[in-house]
Amino acid sequence: MITVNYNYYNNLDLFKWIRDYYLCLNTKGFKFTIIDDGSKKVPLPLEEVPDEWSHYIVTEDVGWNCNGARNLLMHETETKWNINIDLDRVMTPQSMKYLRDVDLDSSKMYHFSNLPNKVLPHTSGVVQDYKWLLKDQSDYSCAYNTYVITKDNFWKAGGYPELVHKGEYGGDYLFLDKFKPWNVNPNLMVFNVVHHASFDNDWKQKSIDRWGRYKAGKDDGKRINYSWIKIN
Repeated sequence: MITVNYNYYNNLDLFKWIRDYYLCLNTKGFKFTIIDDGSKKVPLPLEEVPDEWSHYIVTEDVGWNCNGARNLLMHETETKWNINIDLDRVMTPQSMKYLRDVDLDSSKMYHFSNLPNKVLPHTSGVVQDYKWLLKDQSDYSCAYNTYVITKDNFWKAGGYPELVHKGEYGGDYLFLDKFKPWNVNPNLMVFNVVHHASFDNDWKQKSIDRWGRYKAGKDDGKRINYSWIKIN
């Protein structure tokens, strides 16, 4: 069994699309978890979440708490293997079948590749050592913050630092960089449903200009530093 972890924030139409997509597929071997990360404008209605999905709510709007929400889901998960995936992406049916059939190395994190891409995957090798900016001739476009990992490996790496709050952008790399060179498995693919789920470009650029994408600060060691409840 593999748990698929999604974050939700004020985007009900997108959640419904994601939910209905998976309800149309063979999801044998997978369980799904959704966490509402403090939505105030459009909280996730309880009746919209399938009964078989696990459901959590962050009861305060911390501000850009996506990393903290993932820490909670990875703390609460009951399965060895987990997939952390952004709400603007879905796994392909072929990828789900591959994960049901293959034995992964539990010491590694496996990244998905993005579809569509300028050049689609056409080799069986694993591409390594991806950077934040990829060369145009690359066969694979790495879905940086969408990956497969074990619960133990996630916490051995310390989880996500929860220091990028109050509307600031960035910080994922403080966790992800611990797993370089990254393993982009050509059998693992995601479709980008929308360009981005929860921010606009002006807000993002202002945050980068203020803080710098790679200058989020030192890790204060805090994890799951907010209030939350479990619904299901």
